Amino acid sequence: MVFFCLAGKPPIIDVDNDETMRKVIKFAKEQGSGGDFFGKDSHCFSSGSKNVISRCCEVVVERRPTISEVSEDAWWGSRR
Repeated sequence: MVFFCLAGKPPIIDVDNDETMRKVIKFAKEQGSGGDFFGKDSHCFSSGSKNVISRCCEVVVERRPTISEVSEDAWWGSRR
């Protein structure tokens, strides 16, 4: 949702469901190799917002932050 609000579009979408699924799979594979999730939309994001979004996209569920942890991130404080 944060990505959508800042970029004005969903992070992973394409012309049809098959292409969208290919992008999702590609993203999942690149997560461990330092792939750039933000790509051409990178200019829409501050380093703080990138950090929040990246943490929420953690593939390993146990390492993904809770909403409480995300809401305590310093980036949100700079938005208030």
